[in-house]
Amino acid sequence: MSQADLDKAQGEFDASSAAVFSAQAKLKLAEINLGYTTIRSPVTGFTGRALQRQGAYINAVGDSAKLSYVAAVDRCGVIFSVSQNQLARLREMARTGELVLPKNLEFEVELIFPTANPTPTAGKTSFADPSFSQDTGSFQVRAVLPNPKRDLRPECSSPPTSRAASGARGPSCPSSPCSKPPRATWST
Repeated sequence: MSQADLDKAQGEFDASSAAVFSAQAKLKLAEINLGYTTIRSPVTGFTGRALQRQGAYINAVGDSAKLSYVAAVDRCGVIFSVSQNQLARLREMARTGELVLPKNLEFEVELIFPTANPTPTAGKTSFADPSFSQDTGSFQVRAVLPNPKRDLRPECSSPPTSRAASGARGPSCPSSPCSKPPRATWST
């Protein structure tokens, strides 16, 4: 084989290797671009209705950025009201020793379902609004409850009850005409 034939064969081999490398790069780019067509939720849960139709142009900002919402279901935050009278009764029970307040005032909270069954696992209070609402005549309190069986859903309405560290049942916080009913909102 002459040097010219060898150089020609080497050139064809190098060109073919470059074409393979270029095709592999195009394949990788196509896989990356295909990945942009799949949208994954950062949380596991239940999705609401679609806010965009199939084939619509979606961008990262504005109204078209909202595709749906996902309600995380592994735990839920429950917002409920505690009236001024209930708070006074709680303080009186603690003063007389009928109730032992839990450490850091993290009360156990359970929801009572319409079937009168409590949630299988109790949660704890995580926030209490320091300001009194003149509109509702109450303080807003938030509790986080585990939801392992996914029984709780967004916007469910069940009256919570609290339990003190001593095991004695604390004041119940049922919904009343002057306050919003307790509702489950979801935490991620």
